[in-house]
Amino acid sequence: NHHAHLSFWYRLKFWGTLYQEYISNIFTILFGRGFYSIYTESLIIRIIVTSGIIGSLLLLYLLRIQKSLTL
Repeated sequence: NHHAHLSFWYRLKFWGTLYQEYISNIFTILFGRGFYSIYTESLIIRIIVTSGIIGSLLLLYLLRIQKSLTL
């Protein structure tokens, strides 16, 4: 059934557009492209695309510090 997974195909199309913009140059890969749209379905995709590799690594580092402070 073509319409059974229609929302999944819409998400894939949207993520494909985000991915193409993300890999457009080295600066967007490293630093992200900022908030292009308010809503992105996946938190992981949103973090990587909007903050890039450097921002994602910084987030993981800060989460590690937060975890050690709460223990």
